[in-house]
Amino acid sequence: EAKGYKAAPAYVQGETVDEIGGGVCQPSSTLYLACLRANLEITERYAHRYVPAYIGKGMDATVFYGSLDFRFKNNSDHPIKIEGYMDDKRYLHMTIYGTDTTGVHGEPYSTNRVLLQAAKTIYEADATVPQGTTRKDPERTGYDAVSIDTYQKLVDAEGKTVSTELLYTTKYKVRNAVILFN
Repeated sequence: EAKGYKAAPAYVQGETVDEIGGGVCQPSSTLYLACLRANLEITERYAHRYVPAYIGKGMDATVFYGSLDFRFKNNSDHPIKIEGYMDDKRYLHMTIYGTDTTGVHGEPYSTNRVLLQAAKTIYEADATVPQGTTRKDPERTGYDAVSIDTYQKLVDAEGKTVSTELLYTTKYKVRNAVILFN
């Protein structure tokens, strides 16, 4: 906080809470997607516990200090430059610059979404809610448990598919929505 970091959403023990340094998964996920498109080697990647809202399912790369990281390797023969910025609409962009000697790039995609368990709505008594009313618990929004396959399609300069590979199957967990009442 002393260095200027602000609070942003993070998952802590199944709840969404604002934490200093929260929100770092958005740049790591955006960089991960850029690395797939640049066909760089991914050496470490973890999915979120729940489906993220800011990037496509299966395209996320969570980080958590000291235990989960996103890592990639520049497996090209030339240096690369990474540029990130936020536009006027607060969308994050990541661009990887380098020397393209092959004309091959990645076109990652996710498919085969399978619903594993639907989120339920749970009601909990809470004395802080005005009597006779209800309130959604913003820290416990519902998420369905889903499984999704992510593929890396490599395409040449003429747009022809060179190869398609299943990268992984991500299984996101369920989290029930909570409505507080009094």
